[in-house]
Amino acid sequence: MNRREFLNAAAAAAVPFGSSEAPRPIRFYGRTATLEGAAELDRLRIYIRWLGDGAATWSMNSEKTEDYQVSVCYASGAAGSQLTVACGRSSVRGAMVVTKGLYDDPLTNYERISFDGVIRLQARANQVRLQLSAPQRAEAMRVRGIELTPVSSLKAIAGDPARAVKARSSTDWLVKSGYGLMFHWTSHSQPRNGPQLPYKEAVERFQWTLSSRLSRRPARAT
Repeated sequence: MNRREFLNAAAAAAVPFGSSEAPRPIRFYGRTATLEGAAELDRLRIYIRWLGDGAATWSMNSEKTEDYQVSVCYASGAAGSQLTVACGRSSVRGAMVVTKGLYDDPLTNYERISFDGVIRLQARANQVRLQLSAPQRAEAMRVRGIELTPVSSLKAIAGDPARAVKARSSTDWLVKSGYGLMFHWTSHSQPRNGPQLPYKEAVERFQWTLSSRLSRRPARAT
């Protein structure tokens, strides 16, 4: 099977998740927002940095009036600041939490935080505004985006994770197959000591050894 045949087969086997009839979540990202106060985009335009009181506003047209559950994907190192998401006369509020994850710096640990309550988008042009007040540190938080989920779709969307798990291929073969090693270089690879080397030279100079316990094991054909 060549690459084209593989891609065609994979596309044919793909399982569509979610109901095509139910409205899907709406997501807004930093680069499309109008920023005010101490909110600014990072250098790569991936997230919004809040260096004090500030707000981000997104504009959108809605075909019908509907209520939405609100979630914000953010990273924060200090609790207590107040977050508000508002659209017209409707709003949801909550106290910011310290986000958790794999990294020591909480400003690199993003979580998807949901708010109690709903906001309402009208069947017209709307403005959705995310505002931070009473920041507790110099860089209060970083926001990747906000997500609005139609209340009418919550039940249908709740079944998506179960359908996704059911469609996954078994990885038992990988667990039983032993171990493998892969070494990957890019133009940004840097040695532990000494100057950075050109790609080809870095690969040629790379040295590695297995422990004596592993090296005594006979190789096994796969």
